[in-house]
Amino acid sequence: MKRLALTLVLLSTIIYSEAQTRVAILGGVHSSRVNTEDPFPKDNFDGRTGLHAGLLLDVPFSERFSLQPSLQFVHKGWTTDAVNTFAPEEQKVNYLELPLNFVFKAPLGTGNTKFLLGAGPYVSAMISGKEVMGGVENDDLDKGDGPGQYKGFDYGFNALAGFEFGRVFITANYSQGLNDFYRSTGYMGDYRHRVFGGTIGFFLNRGAPRDRDKDGVIDKEDECPDEPGTALTKGCPDRDGDGIADKDDQCPDQAGTAKYNGCPIPDSDGDGVNDEMDKCPDVPGLAKYEGCPIPDSDGDGVNDEEDKCPSVAGLARYDGCPIPDTDNDGINDEEDRCPSLAGTAANNGCPEVSPKLGERVTGSARRVTFTNNTGTTLTAASQRALDEVVGIMNENPDIRLTVNAHTVSGGDEDMNMENTQARADVVKAYLVEKGIAETRITTQGFGSSQPIATGTSTRNRRVDLTLGYQ
Repeated sequence: MKRLALTLVLLSTIIYSEAQTRVAILGGVHSSRVNTEDPFPKDNFDGRTGLHAGLLLDVPFSERFSLQPSLQFVHKGWTTDAVNTFAPEEQKVNYLELPLNFVFKAPLGTGNTKFLLGAGPYVSAMISGKEVMGGVENDDLDKGDGPGQYKGFDYGFNALAGFEFGRVFITANYSQGLNDFYRSTGYMGDYRHRVFGGTIGFFLNRGAPRDRDKDGVIDKEDECPDEPGTALTKGCPDRDGDGIADKDDQCPDQAGTAKYNGCPIPDSDGDGVNDEMDKCPDVPGLAKYEGCPIPDSDGDGVNDEEDKCPSVAGLARYDGCPIPDTDNDGINDEEDRCPSLAGTAANNGCPEVSPKLGERVTGSARRVTFTNNTGTTLTAASQRALDEVVGIMNENPDIRLTVNAHTVSGGDEDMNMENTQARADVVKAYLVEKGIAETRITTQGFGSSQPIATGTSTRNRRVDLTLGYQ
């Protein structure tokens, strides 16, 4: 018995620490009977009218569901007109009972009235009682599990239905024992309590204001009572923690400001510098330039960080510098056909060939002949003349040579073209054999297309040698 009371006190202490819990006192009247079997005639059974009273805790789980443990003093028992010697004709047993009901509460209208419907188990401990057997009254009942004894503990289930009016509640109650509380000396029938009754109760406290979502903001002040939130957002969620409730936040997953409806300060140009700090909000830039692009001081389209000549306009392919002029002749390398040799604009940036050198090469060219009119074999005199050209080119390593071969008119012109190209190539081959780089010599056969004399003059069969720097 002490353990049962201690358990309820401990349970009450824990539960009552929850702010929503309410404590009630209750009491009521009921009729108790005992479920048993023959040999008792059913018409002779009479119920026992008794009282019950105690304390109840109401622990809400939600707006509609509560757990209601209680501790009650309860009269139970029965009477019968069948006098016998193997079972009492009257049993009045008193218990300390602990029901544990799960209660559904359905609001009725807009006030505080609710319909109640609940059920649950109970356990009880016998504390006193009286029996009459064979006309003899006994108020010192023998506890135990043997014949003629009463069990110290009983258990079963409860059911209830009724109404709650704010702090007052009224219910109809039913309970059924699931255990034989008594063992007869004369037969093996069941002895189980059954109780019908009514209860009225009064809650001693109102309970703390309701806070369904447990966010610390009471429901009547909570604009989102079913979703945990913060006091700053009036009880509504604020996923990004910016102090603006998600329901009002156009960017609920990004911290922002009220000025922008919960969104971050915009960054119109997407450069990572927000518009309020960006001096160039419509043009992508860098934070170190306050949101503006890297400057281009010389306006050449190459920003100063990549421009090796930031104060002089240039080109990207030269890292922002002007087109170079390697030979410093005033003609840039892209227009200078001789970028490493100083020259003149009239000669495309190349030096002029001295007249003296030109005359020497022209004189050598006049002596270049072949063994016959259509042959491609140089004469000995031609080789000596070309040796002079080799000397000139070795003395002037930057100079280049153009070899053009011509012939007289007549015959098949395609053959003439092939023959003159072959003669020009023979001259080049001789010079290369003497150590002149192929890249310094170009050749061209013109057939009879460029005569220097009329008719079939042999003067037209010739080799022209021209010096140049391009």
